[in-house]
Amino acid sequence: MADERFEVSRIIPASPGDTFVIHMDRESLGDFPIGHVYGYRGEPAEGGTKVTSYYDWSDIHPEGRAKNIFPIISELALKATLGILERTLRAKGRTTG
Repeated sequence: MADERFEVSRIIPASPGDTFVIHMDRESLGDFPIGHVYGYRGEPAEGGTKVTSYYDWSDIHPEGRAKNIFPIISELALKATLGILERTLRAKGRTTG
């Protein structure tokens, strides 16, 4: 369902083929697999790489759905992660293209 997924995008100073490691320690967060997923998708774009961050909760467990706590990540929070990624790359001296 469209209302069960957020996607936000931003052009960042990266080259096609660059990889980004995102670490989440699910156990320390007290998290368990309940069917929601987070991810980043990169594609070539003029001026760098278009990175799309997504959060999809369309396949959550019925028990989680019944608690009516989703989405637990806001669209604004996803946008913020892209800004953090861009600032990190710029601080490391990365340039576009």
